[in-house]
This record gives sequence, structure tokens and C-alpha cells, in this order.
Amino acid sequence: MHFAYNLSAVFKLSTLFITSFTPPTLASPVSSSNHGPSPSPVSLLHQFPPGVWAENLATTSTNSLLISLMSSPDLLLFNPSTPSIPPTLLHSFARNGPYASLLGLAATTPNSFAVVAGNYSFTAGAIPGTFALFTITLPPASAPDQAPEINLLANLPDAAFINGLIYHAFPSPAVLAGDSALGTVTRVELATGAVSTLLEVDAFKPCAGPPRGEGINGFHIQGQTLYFTNSGCRTFGTVPVSRDGRAVGEARVVVREPAPYFFDDFTVDETGVAYVAVSNGNAVARITPDGEVRVVAGGVNSTEVAEPTGVVWGRGDEGRVLFVSTGGGLGDPVNGTTVVGAQVLRIGVEGGW
Repeated sequence: MHFAYNLSAVFKLSTLFITSFTPPTLASPVSSSNHGPSPSPVSLLHQFPPGVWAENLATTSTNSLLISLMSSPDLLLFNPSTPSIPPTLLHSFARNGPYASLLGLAATTPNSFAVVAGNYSFTAGAIPGTFALFTITLPPASAPDQAPEINLLANLPDAAFINGLIYHAFPSPAVLAGDSALGTVTRVELATGAVSTLLEVDAFKPCAGPPRGEGINGFHIQGQTLYFTNSGCRTFGTVPVSRDGRAVGEARVVVREPAPYFFDDFTVDETGVAYVAVSNGNAVARITPDGEVRVVAGGVNSTEVAEPTGVVWGRGDEGRVLFVSTGGGLGDPVNGTTVVGAQVLRIGVEGGW
């Protein structure tokens, strides 16, 4: 099924504050491949019309992609193995309320997901009190034409800007939602929709200076470590946490980006190596636990990876492959002038693909 895209000019930036120590910086963070080929193989799977912002993505049990749009409240389904077939509209959350945007997206089981719906606009930014979480259950493979099951999980009237979203299983299945404006992480029980504040960490809070109004952006928990980006403070860092996700130590800055570049979302592997979207640097960077940074795709003056927003691992036969969503330069035009349609990319890393 094809649909007409809402081309409203909507975009996202991010902000954060940490003062632990002077961390390593990313020297010439995105200049190593400005005009030449990326160090890792990059394939453009789909390009949206100009004006569309692809905010986040998640892989399904069949290695299809769910894609959340921030330029409209639409959730798309896309099969990267058949890129000639464009993404289809899975569900428009305009049917569920006065929502203009979708943001964070997380798998809760191989075929069930949670998504952030709310309102974010170019002129007003995030509108506090408009955010909610919904669950999506995809139909079984035996009934591919069946509509997905959509349910409201929780309204979040006290939230200012819910952005990142992850699944967390202990002590009970839940999703954790990062508030970029308040610098907090909220826990929402999947069984009941009960809402509680899990984390209030200074390192998650917004910084002064552009981009304003946002702190914690992407975050993930692996073992006893929470990894996070703070876009406004241009930092990638870690926080030691207990099994239930509560902080048990101080935040540590692993990398601080030199101005004006900042981090968006990311994914992390089993060794703690992160692959991070350098949003206005138009690149994906590999960051090791000791702060070594290497650009794996894109470059500051290149539209190959135009304003990346989300990064996820492929499943199954895809091996060491990243899928990346982009904003197409809608928030920060490439070279200050070039805006392309949002992209869905495949990037091979560490010998994959």
C-alpha cells in the first residue's frame, strides 16, 4: 500500500551536560571521508521525498524494518531485501489522537514493538504534555494482510520531550523512555502501563547553547552499563547501573564531540563498541569503550549519510550489518544548503555484508 507523505517541515536535534573529566575528543570527526568512498560499504536502500524525516527504526523477526517518521505520525514497514518496493504505511497514529510525530521505537518481542507518539515541529520544538506510548503487535506470517494490533500503553502528561526508547526485562517487562528536555528516564510497565521515574542523572540534562532544549537522546543498557548520547553537550557516555536499571555510580564521558557536531541515536555490540549517528556531521562513527573513534560511513560534506538519526543491527543472515535512518539534512542541511529526502541505508561493518 502506498500513501501520500505529509511534508511538514519537522526536525529533531538534541542536548546534554556532563562534567566528570575532560574526555577524548573526536579530532576531525567526520572529515576523513568527505568526498571519497566510506570506509565501510554503504548501500542506499530507499530515499524518501524531500521534507520527510525518518526518525528511528527497528528490525522485525523477518528482518524487515519498522520506520518511525517525525515529519508525520506514520509508522512504515520496509523489506530491505527487496528495496525496489518502497516502504508501506503500517499505521498512522493520526487515527489515535492529535499526534504530529513519531519518535523512539523499540522491539519488545521479535514481533511486538513500542513507539513514542507526540508533537514536535520546526517552529515550536517539542510540545510538553503531548506524548504517549503505544504498542504494536504485527500479524503472524500466516496472515500478512491482517492489520497490526495497536494499543495505547500510557499517556505521559508530565513528559516534556520523550525521545529515546528501549526494552528492559527486569524485574518485569517494561519500556524505558528518555525525556530529552527533563533529562530523565521513565519506566513504563508493559503489562499495566504503570509509569515511574527510573533515572535522574545530571549527565542526561540539557546544556546551554545550540542545539537547545534537549539532553539525553539515544540510550541502551547492556549488562551493568547504560550507554547514552547527549546531543546538546555533544557527548557519548556511560553510567553503571544495577540489574533493574538504577544508577549505582557516576556518569562517565567517553567522547565529547568538538563543536558544532553532535550525536543522535546509536547501537552497541556485545563488546561495548558503539556505532553512533553523528547527526549534523552526516556520518556514522565507531566508538570503543576506551574512547577511540573512527568514522565508518559518510562525511561532513557528503550526502551519502545525510543527517543520520537511528542505527540498528540487522538480524539473521544480515550478519554484521547496520541499518541507518536519516533526516536528509532537513534539520541541518549538508554544506548549509543541501536537503535531500530521508534515507534508509545498509552499512556493512567488521567484515559483514
